[in-house]
Amino acid sequence: MGNLETEFNPITKLRLFCEVKKIVYKMLDDVSITLSRAEEIMNYVKKYIKSVDSPREAKQFYLHLGKKFNELAGIKNKFQFEEEEKIDQIFSLFLHEFMGKGDIELAANLMEQMNKAENSQMYLEKLKVRYPVEFQKAFEKTIGN
Repeated sequence: MGNLETEFNPITKLRLFCEVKKIVYKMLDDVSITLSRAEEIMNYVKKYIKSVDSPREAKQFYLHLGKKFNELAGIKNKFQFEEEEKIDQIFSLFLHEFMGKGDIELAANLMEQMNKAENSQMYLEKLKVRYPVEFQKAFEKTIGN
């Protein structure tokens, strides 16, 4: 999620690695790939996951995995869904900040604009600039969850 992400850390890399590993092991259990193909995929992931240092690079990495290994094409959907969930969570908490202040009209207006936005992440970035205090509070609550 670009600027909305917290600092990228080794735990996030490990989580990405574990997600790929879980999918590869499931494919092995289903006998949809061979052991040698699983080793090839995991060796590739082990080698290149070390160079992933930002959320943007992580996104590029898992998108690339789906192209390089067609067996992993579905991983893209999993991470995109999680990214959308995070945007929704931040936005909900952001609106909650205005509703808590009693500014329900503004919250409703922002909700309507978000629903019309072609790119919700870009819209959220604009709100971050326009309402930095409320956005920071919402973001901190998101990190705490």
